Amino acid sequence: MRSTRVFETIVEPSIERVAVIEVLHVERHEGRDFVVSHVLRRNIFTEFDRRLSRHLAAVRGGGFPSVTASIRVRDRREKGAWQVCPPVNFSSIPAALATIARRAIGKADSATLRLHYQGLEDDERETTGVRRIIECEELDILDAALKSCEGFGEIAFLDITGDFDLVMIQPPDPKLPAIIMDLFKRRLTIPPVQGITSDPVSVPLFDFQKVVAENSDARTYMAALRHSMMAQKERAVLDFRSAAENRILDFERAMRGRALEGFRLDAVISLVARLKSGLGDSLAGLSEDAQITAFDWATVIEQSRYQGGYHKPADQESITEDGEHRRRSSAASAA
Repeated sequence: MRSTRVFETIVEPSIERVAVIEVLHVERHEGRDFVVSHVLRRNIFTEFDRRLSRHLAAVRGGGFPSVTASIRVRDRREKGAWQVCPPVNFSSIPAALATIARRAIGKADSATLRLHYQGLEDDERETTGVRRIIECEELDILDAALKSCEGFGEIAFLDITGDFDLVMIQPPDPKLPAIIMDLFKRRLTIPPVQGITSDPVSVPLFDFQKVVAENSDARTYMAALRHSMMAQKERAVLDFRSAAENRILDFERAMRGRALEGFRLDAVISLVARLKSGLGDSLAGLSEDAQITAFDWATVIEQSRYQGGYHKPADQESITEDGEHRRRSSAASAA
């Protein structure tokens, strides 16, 4: 199953979110002005889900989204009448800002945004926020910078932060300093590698691949980055296998021989779904005793379904015998 489906159906209910920034703009529809609010929140995963995300990114490409945008819309004349829209997930704050700005600009040449960094949960705040006018050219530069990020490796292993002026890319290896993209100057700076090179390399943002290939210090950094990414992917697989083993054994000890029913059954359903999404139906990579224990749980889950002891809501997904997940929406059920 794709990482996005795993996130939406299994992981999302258990995450916490921390508000980072609110972006507001005004849209005009049918002669009326509407205020659109995007509150960007960092997704805080449990340690097990964080390892599952990195495992999926290593073996399939694409981990869980790190940012979620909560969206609200209201008539400009009615301050308290917000209509809540479905949230949208993003790989990073800059990626979310690019999408929001693109919506705000629409077919125009520019758009005015209001950025709030404080009081994000308070609708009664008096501050108007930081006013920022974004032009199409600036947005094109940000899009190009985000596209360039893909050349540094799997996005799930890179900590990408920034705004409309600057994007910072922190590799997974703490010994490698962050890459800086100055969008105003349209320059990309590759830092030195500790103990190997001594000077940073500044190259044009739109042609950095060619310049990097011709600069030995830049090539050294890229080689160190690729080595780090390879090591991180291997570590991600091993870490998740180890975490899965420990989770199974810890759960088994917590059960103390009691029957899988009620909240215990709900907990084991969630755990088995995570295990299968990461390791497949065969739970490859686990020890035999951990596999046997998890398979026994899966059997109990199926028996409970057949006996009517477990009823999953129609608008969620159920785990079928072949390990695939199928969404059964309320609309489809009604049809």
